[in-house]
Amino acid sequence: PGDPPALHWTFSQGDQAWLASCDASGVSVLPLAAASQAIPPDAREHATWLAEPSVAAQAERALDRRPELVPLAEWLLRCTHNGWNLAQFDLSLSGRARRGQRARELARRFFFDPAWRPARWGLASLLLTLLLGLNGVAWSERNSLKEKQTAIARVLQTTFPEVTVVLDAPAQMRRSLSLLRQTGGNLSSDDLEAVLASLPLVVPDATPGKISFAPGDIQLEDWTMPEARLQALTQALQERGWQASLEGGSLRLRPKAP
Repeated sequence: PGDPPALHWTFSQGDQAWLASCDASGVSVLPLAAASQAIPPDAREHATWLAEPSVAAQAERALDRRPELVPLAEWLLRCTHNGWNLAQFDLSLSGRARRGQRARELARRFFFDPAWRPARWGLASLLLTLLLGLNGVAWSERNSLKEKQTAIARVLQTTFPEVTVVLDAPAQMRRSLSLLRQTGGNLSSDDLEAVLASLPLVVPDATPGKISFAPGDIQLEDWTMPEARLQALTQALQERGWQASLEGGSLRLRPKAP
């Protein structure tokens, strides 16, 4: 393969313009006037020409080439991107440190190198699209949930017109249904009689010694049966639609929400 194109950078130091050149033969730094005479015209065609803004016009006149404007800070930054690692002996890096250095270099190139600008824009567009898509899905789910809540509230108020304010539609519907059953002389699932009537159907001779009752929350204690049968009773009640939990020998029952 051929040699890489020469790189020339015109910079100002003191009151004089200088030309730093790097090509296959090495690196040189000469005053701009002398360097313009030393570089043959045919070697200027494929070279890269850079210059500090303060001496760009002077470089264009001397070299007959319009240079790319590169301030000193950017030039120094470019010099650090050459991939060279001159650390040797006591200054040499471990394998882990070299891998970290390469990772930082790759990250720096991706985030700051102009050649990676299309990839950065593409990644930003992808992330923005994903964000908008997620927001759209969340908005759709919120609307769907709101429509379902509205439908439940409508069913509640249609079935029980006396309910004017809907705060918790399932709980209000359960209470209204229980009240309707009590008014008609029927037992509801919250009644103590309904709970006690269901116990012998599940496990014969299942009789607690102590009962703590509150509407919607019943606690049965002081059982005479072994713990294994009590666990079987708990599971059987759960299969029959109760929220049953065993808490230190005490069986707690609550009706499941409709």
